[in-house]
Amino acid sequence: MGKKKRLQPRPKKKKVVFVSKKDKLNLMKKDLTLKIKYVLEHRKEINERISNQIDIVIGIFEKYDKILLLGGLGLKLINNTPNMESAFFDVLQDISTHYDVDAEVIMEYALSFATAINVNTKVIPAQSDIDKLYSLLKDLKHAYSFIEICENNPDLGDDSLIRMLDRINYMDVRGEGYMQHIEEVYGELFSLHDAFFLQKFGYDSKRILDFLKNLDRKVYSKFGTVLGASLAHERWCEWNKNHPDLTDVIASMEGNESVPFIVGFLRENPDLAGDGEDLNHLTTYQVDDYLSSYSIFWIVPHGEIEEKILDSLSLEFGENNCFLVDNAFKGHIANVTKVSEKPFVKYEGRYFCFSPILPYRNLFKIVENLVKSDNKYYKNHFLGNEYPECRDNYMERKAKELLEFILPKATFYSSAKYKVIDDDGNQKEAELDVLGIASDSVFVIEAKAHKLSDSDKRAGGKGLKDKLKDSIGYASYQCLRAKKYIEDNEKPTFSCCGQSVLVDKSQIKHLYKIATTFEHFSAIICDMKNLIKEGIMQDDYKDTWIVSVFDLMVVAEFCQNGKDFTDYLNLRKKAIDADVLFCDELDLFAAFCQGKLEDIVSQSYMPVFGLSKMFDDEYNSEMLGLNSLLNDLET
Repeated sequence: MGKKKRLQPRPKKKKVVFVSKKDKLNLMKKDLTLKIKYVLEHRKEINERISNQIDIVIGIFEKYDKILLLGGLGLKLINNTPNMESAFFDVLQDISTHYDVDAEVIMEYALSFATAINVNTKVIPAQSDIDKLYSLLKDLKHAYSFIEICENNPDLGDDSLIRMLDRINYMDVRGEGYMQHIEEVYGELFSLHDAFFLQKFGYDSKRILDFLKNLDRKVYSKFGTVLGASLAHERWCEWNKNHPDLTDVIASMEGNESVPFIVGFLRENPDLAGDGEDLNHLTTYQVDDYLSSYSIFWIVPHGEIEEKILDSLSLEFGENNCFLVDNAFKGHIANVTKVSEKPFVKYEGRYFCFSPILPYRNLFKIVENLVKSDNKYYKNHFLGNEYPECRDNYMERKAKELLEFILPKATFYSSAKYKVIDDDGNQKEAELDVLGIASDSVFVIEAKAHKLSDSDKRAGGKGLKDKLKDSIGYASYQCLRAKKYIEDNEKPTFSCCGQSVLVDKSQIKHLYKIATTFEHFSAIICDMKNLIKEGIMQDDYKDTWIVSVFDLMVVAEFCQNGKDFTDYLNLRKKAIDADVLFCDELDLFAAFCQGKLEDIVSQSYMPVFGLSKMFDDEYNSEMLGLNSLLNDLET
């Protein structure tokens, strides 16, 4: 990982006063109860209305040119996505632009419809048709989300909260982590399989990442904006570097072609050449020009490798027909779809990308799907634990690396084996993924690489609970088992890669249980009360810190020292005991960073929501290059 500590706000100790959580939640509950009652009483009518809306959406895609429809929605997404130019001007003008947070989900939802329908007419839609389509899809998205609340938690009790939170999270976009961390984990994990990728597909994991990261440049460079001009210039510089000799271009020029370095560039980048009649000038477009979608969203592969990547990740119209199979889930936003694994469209020999965000958002799913193409290799070298490249083994190494960074004075050991007595009274060997020993603390750590499949998230119920029990439940059990071994033995000793490690209990004041996960369980793991009620966790598991590797990376960078880290773990345990309501680990950690968590724990407060924006601002500004731009302006 990048060895960088980030500064966090450290306000002076100040009493924080909030409205009582109970009073506020009671008002929200009363309002929701009335709405839920209406939905339950009119469920049949609402189902018919939803079915009719789905038929209207299908009708729009069947009536009009799907490239133009998807292009119109793609432009809406672009206009609702911050980029370096928009963020920079927001800061300069001290404003905060409002973006439609549903735009990305709607684009993916629309892509599922479009690729499920085989026919494509060339009838040009009006802007009003695109607006109507967007509105219909947005209404459907919100309807499904609210119905999920009504069906699984009609009295706003706790019985089915686990399923409800998971399904709603599945219908929304919640990235697993920040781009910097995603790329770090991606590179470390999938580079271990490069020999497989090269043999099977002819390209390695880095080429896939580099190509997907470059998609926004391929699309945004066609706009007549400051950012568009800058990106178009980048593309030209790259071409110019690879073509120092223009002799062949000059020799092949025809008619009114008069500028060799532009003519040569546009022949290899025809998506910037408009209709192709004038190769002396680049063509740019307005960000609302959906009629030019055939050019704006056209992705021209440069070389055989890029064409192989696009072929591997593209759908033709009709290939996603599973999304509109005539059953109860027909057109449902959570229905089976292939677009998350194959986010490009291939039509009339061209490749199109209507959302440069979508392929990147589904990076792990896309590349894991490529590994799945060889089932034997996937099971043995990716899912197993026999080889170093297996995901389980990588997760153990990553968890150890991050904790060593947070606690540089502690010593961490991998594969810590110890003897326990089973229920039948027999001695057996148990293993802890990582054991950490500091001057006055012990850390018992389990790392789980389990991922929930889309079918797990859609179906919910017993299948979802079983998967959660096998991952976070079992990890918590293993942590508890190691803790009891240390507590119940006078001289607890572990065997770590041939080395005998004794835990000196006379020095130990604290023992922390940590379970790191590859899956970002989001709101589910924040609701310990219901995890216990649903039988996924036990009461003596509740002091286990269950954290995704991506959230742990944020914690590692914002904790200034080991004391910060243990202070957070101690306060977090108190927050769980006090049933503090939060839906994102980083919201709770942000409260700690801002000096608010102790007050939140000590009294009855509002739910902890939205505080993680401090991390969003930090990482997004870094990603967009905004920090360096502002520093340049200041100097």
